[in-house]
Amino acid sequence: MAVECAEPILMVYIRRVCDLTMATVGCILSVLHLVIVLWICRKRKGRKFDYLLIMSAFSLLTLMVLASAGLLDLCIIPSTAALSFYRHRIWLFALNTLYCLCGYMVLVVCIDRCIALHSPIRYIETFSRLRIRVLFVMASVLIACLTNAKWFNFNQLAPSATVSPNASGTSEQSSWYEAVNALSCLGQYYIPGILMLGISVKNLRKVSKVRANDMTMKSKNAFRLSRTLKEESQETIARICVLLAFCYCFLNWPNGIWDFIYTDARNQDFYYGIGQIIMNFAQAFNLLLNMFIFAYSSRIYRRKLMNILKWPFVRIGCKGNKNCRATVPLTREATSQSEQHTVDETVDDLFSALFHHSTGAQDVR
Repeated sequence: MAVECAEPILMVYIRRVCDLTMATVGCILSVLHLVIVLWICRKRKGRKFDYLLIMSAFSLLTLMVLASAGLLDLCIIPSTAALSFYRHRIWLFALNTLYCLCGYMVLVVCIDRCIALHSPIRYIETFSRLRIRVLFVMASVLIACLTNAKWFNFNQLAPSATVSPNASGTSEQSSWYEAVNALSCLGQYYIPGILMLGISVKNLRKVSKVRANDMTMKSKNAFRLSRTLKEESQETIARICVLLAFCYCFLNWPNGIWDFIYTDARNQDFYYGIGQIIMNFAQAFNLLLNMFIFAYSSRIYRRKLMNILKWPFVRIGCKGNKNCRATVPLTREATSQSEQHTVDETVDDLFSALFHHSTGAQDVR
């Protein structure tokens, strides 16, 4: 049964247009990122990309949920009773839970690296198992759901069952809701961010300490060179964790304040709406951060990305020309054993090890 689609107020209309635009672009980039990761998984058999795949899937799902509000509020797709119920009772919970879940997945990666650095034997025996990784993911899902349970009571279905701006079920917010709202914002944004920063800095200090101690060794033979490459890989991983933690805090912490001060009256405020657009853009950019880091750091990832982006233009340029090559080879056959282990490929392995869950002592070859 179709439901009447009410025309939203101006500020909400502007916000939904901006959200839909950035979510659409983000979905395209997320799909591209997920395709490349799946391709790398197929090429590099035996390597575990479980956390990376889960993070990529959650990021794509988050952007799709963000786009769904614009599609419904702007009447781009016809609304039904089920979609109206989803928009008013489920959408805010689903969106904030997924945002929160993506943040806790970064925290899980930081914890995983911390255990691998500080207790490699324990990591090999326990935390490298699939069952433990599944438990980490399920714990993150549970925490994200509990943290955002407030939205079930706050965002209620309008009596007319029409698509209207978000509104609370009551005109006045009680003191208990204020307390729950404050705890929810702390659990969603600030607690995981603080833990990320602390664990990431601890990882970096551990790697720096090991590297400093090893520099005192007098041996400078080939074994020494191998140890240096391994230390550099661990330091690269630690620095990437610090980067992810600082970016999460910088891009998400302001949104926690925006969520806390939200009221029905501010939903129509122009300056609050502009701020919300900026906050949504920051969160969407944080979801795509892994793609940009991969494109900058990984040679294999960059080759595949450039090949996908060039494919339609090459096809158009080669139309009618039988001698024109429609595709560009991603890799070349190595002519010698040394060419198979170049410095750039080693850097690829260093970065990819951030999301691999093999043994702590064998993260990087």
